[in-house]
Amino acid sequence: MVRYAASTSYARRQFRPNYSCFQDVKPVSRRNQRIRSETIVKRIWPHLLLPTLVPLLGFGNMANAKETNSFVAPPQSEVHLAIGPVMAGIARSEGWDTQVGGELHLVRLNPSDRLAAIGEAFGALTFASDETIRLYLDSYVGLKVTADLTVGVALAPVIDLHPNRRSIFGAQATAWLHAGIAPYVSASRMWGLGASNKAEFSIGLRIPFSVANF
Repeated sequence: MVRYAASTSYARRQFRPNYSCFQDVKPVSRRNQRIRSETIVKRIWPHLLLPTLVPLLGFGNMANAKETNSFVAPPQSEVHLAIGPVMAGIARSEGWDTQVGGELHLVRLNPSDRLAAIGEAFGALTFASDETIRLYLDSYVGLKVTADLTVGVALAPVIDLHPNRRSIFGAQATAWLHAGIAPYVSASRMWGLGASNKAEFSIGLRIPFSVANF
């Protein structure tokens, strides 16, 4: 019994907790707590702010570009005023001749529709072989084949003016395509005194430039 009591008192002395290591610990003041909090905030705020700014700056995930574009409204139709040069070669009864001139277009473009263009074009062409000036007023329509290609047809009344002859009248039909520039082929026929009474065929190039839209 004595031996048990002695061993118990020895165990109590041996395993008594030692609190001396906490004697030098001072409680953290509120000022130190504020400084530590400010330091933590300064370290982590860029990591919290950057993910928020990235979408606003437009540097989103490029993988979602197609999904974003699918919600963009289709382009609306616009009326354009365009001008541009015209160059052509024409087969007349006397042989091949060249034509140079210009056109003024007023056209409604609707990129989201199959009927992509409806318009009028007033043109004036001079002939290299004589002093004739040909005036015409094309009424045309264009069908969209691809995003960058439109094909169309046109019909126009024609008048040939010459300083030494009477004016003659006629008509022409044109097939054209537009892919930045507009090559075309046309057939025309003139009637009246001095006309050849034969069909004329031409192949040429139009380069229209839009100068205003409404």
